[in-house]
Amino acid sequence: LQNLNLENHTMYVQSLRLAGMVRLSALAGMESIASLGHDKDGISLAISDNPELQSLEALSTLRGKLTGSLSIVHNENLVSLRGLEGIESTGRDLSGDSLRISGNPILRSLSALSAIRGKLPGALTITTNPQLTSLQGLESIEGL
Repeated sequence: LQNLNLENHTMYVQSLRLAGMVRLSALAGMESIASLGHDKDGISLAISDNPELQSLEALSTLRGKLTGSLSIVHNENLVSLRGLEGIESTGRDLSGDSLRISGNPILRSLSALSAIRGKLPGALTITTNPQLTSLQGLESIEGL
């Protein structure tokens, strides 16, 4: 699978998990997703183990609150989280996480998360992102 072309109309999706898509380089076609709920595990958005993924910009129409957690893990070619600027808050998954950014070796910035405000209901985990030199973008998170 190299792209995720969906119809050009607004979509309200329960949850979105993109995992282990070894040839996926962008999320083109996902521009119509306006909001996400959460699945039975409490996850709203999980993007993991996609070694060619370079951009999340197609998710720029996603707005407001995620009722579950946000997880961006093990995406070897992801440089930024640009596209997630519209997310204002997150919920919590069954493992207790609200926000997990981990194992993205060339991720350089969290600034796209600057709209997330207030107290997170679960854990905030930022680990093993060696090119990440600051937590700029998380300043409006007031606590856990």
